[in-house]
Amino acid sequence: MKFFIFKKNIILFLILLFFTILQIKIGLFWGYSINFVLYFLIVSCFFVSYLELLFLNLIAILLINWKPSLNLEIILLFLIPQIFYLFLKLNKINLFLNLFFSLIVSNLLFYIFINYKIIFINLNYFLYDTLIGLFIGFFSFYLLKFLNYER
Repeated sequence: MKFFIFKKNIILFLILLFFTILQIKIGLFWGYSINFVLYFLIVSCFFVSYLELLFLNLIAILLINWKPSLNLEIILLFLIPQIFYLFLKLNKINLFLNLFFSLIVSNLLFYIFINYKIIFINLNYFLYDTLIGLFIGFFSFYLLKFLNYER
């Protein structure tokens, strides 16, 4: 039984690693990056326990910023999934609506706290990031459902 749980956590780690590498490579190629890791962490809130989410979150922070500096983006990357995990525990409405709402609001919160002016100055980038995030979020959600990953 413990091997089975370990195997499922390895799958989550590999998906997280893939999205981290994708976020870094796209950031290097285009000059700005889409928050693939944030979207995956929000989706993982639907499938993991709090301790597993905490572990994934810390691994994601370590993969993205391996330097010992702490900045606002890293703090938000840690706090936003934690907040949405608690929100999803308290909220029992439609799963599709929860996922849709969580992905959009998490992206909005991230941009508001980082620099809210980006939303108004470059609205196309914000909308592009949100649409890609919705696609990645729903893709991740159905991938984890297909892999039969449940609590």
